[in-house]
Amino acid sequence: MLNLFKRSKVAAPLLPDLTVADVELGGMSRLMVSRLPLAYYLVSLLEDYCSENLFFHLEATYFKASAEDMTPEELEVNATHIFKTYLESNSPFEVNVDFKVRKECEEALE
Repeated sequence: MLNLFKRSKVAAPLLPDLTVADVELGGMSRLMVSRLPLAYYLVSLLEDYCSENLFFHLEATYFKASAEDMTPEELEVNATHIFKTYLESNSPFEVNVDFKVRKECEEALE
């Protein structure tokens, strides 16, 4: 299972806290690797009941960045975890994705 908080040689290190101007300049990619803006974003998502989108994005990004260092078995375990947690119908943190995308992901795991 993926551990978002584990330091990896391929995962981007967290940047120091940024100003609003820095985030506006760098966009979402800067926000996702900075501590304070990411924390504020998470609070906002939790208040709007859509934090699963952030969790999915973080796990998928980490999976993509770490894939080269994983064995085929680890790839399968992590991909299955992401699918069962975020993409499978009625999953704990189900994100809203197109049926076709969901089906393609399911077929890829078979």
